[in-house]
Amino acid sequence: MLDYDFERFAFSIPLAVLVSFAANAEEDSRPTLDDSESAVIEELVVTGQSLALLTEMDAETEQLLSIAGAGVDPLTAVLSLPGVTFTSDHSSEPAVRGSAPEDNGYYVDFIPARYVFHAFGNSIFNDELIHSFDLYPAAFGSQYSDATGAVVDVKLRDPRAESWTTTLDASFLGAGLLLESGISDDQAFYLSYRRSLIDQAVSDPESIDEKSGVTVKQLPVAEDYQFKYRWEMDHLNRMTVLAAGASDHAKAVFRSNSNLVRRDPDFAGPATVTTEFNSTGIAWDHLSDDGSQAWNLSFTDTSDIDNAHYGTGQFLNINTDRQMWRAQWNADLGRDHHLTAGGWLENTNYHLQLNAKIPACSSFDPSCPTIDAPLIQLDDDFEMNSQAFFLEDQWSIRPDLSLRAGLHHLQDDHLGGRATDPRLRLEWQATEQWQLHAAYGHYAQLPKANELAPVMGNPDLGYIDSVHSVVGATRSFGDQWSWKVEMYHKQLDDLPLSLSPDRDYDFGTRYSNDISGEAYGMELLLQKDLTDKFYGWLALSLSRTERRNERSGQAWRFDYDKPLILNWVMNYKPSDRWMFGLRWSVQSGSLYTPVVETRRSSTNPRVTETVYGELNSERLPLYHRLDLRAEYSRPTGYGMWSTFIDVLNVYDQENIQGISSTPDRIEGDMRVTRAEGLGLFPSIGFKVQF
Repeated sequence: MLDYDFERFAFSIPLAVLVSFAANAEEDSRPTLDDSESAVIEELVVTGQSLALLTEMDAETEQLLSIAGAGVDPLTAVLSLPGVTFTSDHSSEPAVRGSAPEDNGYYVDFIPARYVFHAFGNSIFNDELIHSFDLYPAAFGSQYSDATGAVVDVKLRDPRAESWTTTLDASFLGAGLLLESGISDDQAFYLSYRRSLIDQAVSDPESIDEKSGVTVKQLPVAEDYQFKYRWEMDHLNRMTVLAAGASDHAKAVFRSNSNLVRRDPDFAGPATVTTEFNSTGIAWDHLSDDGSQAWNLSFTDTSDIDNAHYGTGQFLNINTDRQMWRAQWNADLGRDHHLTAGGWLENTNYHLQLNAKIPACSSFDPSCPTIDAPLIQLDDDFEMNSQAFFLEDQWSIRPDLSLRAGLHHLQDDHLGGRATDPRLRLEWQATEQWQLHAAYGHYAQLPKANELAPVMGNPDLGYIDSVHSVVGATRSFGDQWSWKVEMYHKQLDDLPLSLSPDRDYDFGTRYSNDISGEAYGMELLLQKDLTDKFYGWLALSLSRTERRNERSGQAWRFDYDKPLILNWVMNYKPSDRWMFGLRWSVQSGSLYTPVVETRRSSTNPRVTETVYGELNSERLPLYHRLDLRAEYSRPTGYGMWSTFIDVLNVYDQENIQGISSTPDRIEGDMRVTRAEGLGLFPSIGFKVQF
């Protein structure tokens, strides 16, 4: 299992550095008709003649992050929402409505998010700091940029101007420290630091999974931090200083019987992987005297490191520095219109140091053999300047009818691309119980860094395009009960196709924009809000996702095609101190490409190559898993303490999440490895605040 996970990390993370252009603009916070995609995000809340402080987690997010399994990672709760699946049991990064995780846009306050999930699974956030967590699965607003899948928007709460508070938490998987204090009546800060503990819990990592051919020298170490300082300059002005960062480190040795070395002997030897990001920013919020207009200005500076060293002196070092200037203006234009306008300017500098065998390869290739790939040696820099501008008007046509119409413009000087995208959303409160909605939007996204970088990729690629359509209805009834049905369609065009000398005359350009695709489906959500001591939901998703090679005409089911996804979540709160919960997940098995035969490499007789059948033509067995949770908390004379136990996969279901086939280069036989998901796993943790 370590062989499978470490290989995925070592050779997908450094080659998949996303060139993120984060608009970091939030949805309008005025009271409106219910937003069926998500709760309205409160970035700048006007209350009389002051800027409201958001010092607590909002109620909807608190319920979402209290479900079974959330003690392991709070953002794992997103995997229980309609239309959301995952890469594996060991990763919380979501794939939403037929889009891959890398198609998503991630936002954390005003800081452009390098990533919000560690390489080996959990998110980078201390749950004590989250104000709101919102998922927009499709047809999101004009403020969001560089995403064709979904948008994940995390808002960290404001520091409290109270006496010094220390919060300690720990579980089998990690430990954290949170310091928070008021400096004066109008100033406060907090600082959070967390570290994984897996490497400390295992005394001899080299003894783990020796049959895989991988000797683990250092188990993955994940660290993250968040810092926030606020200064209420007066009732019309606020200054905020932000900092955030995360890192992942791991070391291993690939031996002759490992999957990688069997495919290519040049991978034999020690391997180290490091990914890291650090970001700092400053933001200014201003409110007009009459409260009708608000401005936000911010500057952020972010540095990313993606390094991998392995095999016979091969390495990939990609360092990125980015600076972003962002502005947003909100204004009430009379009683019927609320206007939002803004944009950002971003300068990105890449420094690439490569000495590696890198084939042109994408997620649409069942295998990416490196045995005959050219050794690329590169020490180069390239720069990209990009801009985005948006304008959106929320028009209350009638008290029961609202239209949100906007435009988003994206351009850059590296690809020379330009995209101006319209986005619309109509909501009608037909009766007190019934609400109908429809949304439509165009979206553009830059290819991944390895696909557009010089030598490694094709700097002449164009933007990836997507068109989203959504229609739905919501009905509320009874004691905080409601149901929602929604149908969606996503059309994708100009995705990168990796070129091959065997079939493409222009293979020297390595990539072209010749993949298209579509995703469509229906989702049903039955939900009960917290009353009578319990809440929960039942979410059913039926869908289909395809991709198509426009050159060959070949079409296939996409990796994240899950025709059936069913999630049942229920929490029971018998008192203020106790909480019990369950989560049961059922979904179609993942797709995989079967191996039909093996053959000796024509260039290296020691290597036996695999010949694959039709792409994604086989499906793994049905996936299902039950998680249970119990939590107890109580106040004390010095503060509070709480403890929880999460039991994941209670009935120890053996969920197969991948099949890999590797030929044995000595005997010429084929070896099949089944990658199993998480087995029965209890996690106990505690939290003390004083």
